[in-house]
Amino acid sequence: MYEIYKFLHGIGILMTVGVITASLIYGWYKKLFPNNKLLTKIQFPYKWISPSVKIGLVVLIISGLGMYAERAEQFNSSAVFWIKMGFVLALVINNIWLNSILKPKGKKIFSDPVLANSPEALKLKKTFNFAENLSLFLWFTTMIVSFLLPEGREERGGREF
Repeated sequence: MYEIYKFLHGIGILMTVGVITASLIYGWYKKLFPNNKLLTKIQFPYKWISPSVKIGLVVLIISGLGMYAERAEQFNSSAVFWIKMGFVLALVINNIWLNSILKPKGKKIFSDPVLANSPEALKLKKTFNFAENLSLFLWFTTMIVSFLLPEGREERGGREF
């Protein structure tokens, strides 16, 4: 059963990290090359991001709990596992900050034409970009730390990587 949970965990990672990464790269590319003819013809399907990420998160949580239940004793004794959980906690806090505080504030400020060009709007935009980039960093760092878990080393023949 552990292998099934692990497979589903990988699917959840693809659904969350893959979609988030693709949307951020598209956004960065669009900022760097605003007059690109290809970008004017292609619109990134932003309406798919939220449902994909939410489904991916549900899959990640359920499969993560399943993997933990199968090998709780092994994970509890692993310092790397607890470091990973620290990154997961940082990721959760960052995304609560991003989606519950910054996004609503941004909708309010950027819907008002007077406030949209204010110094407060510029500061919010920079803070939002920082939070998005931090989220991406935390996702990838969490995945990298996962490779250091003891069960991962066993599967790689005892090697660190």
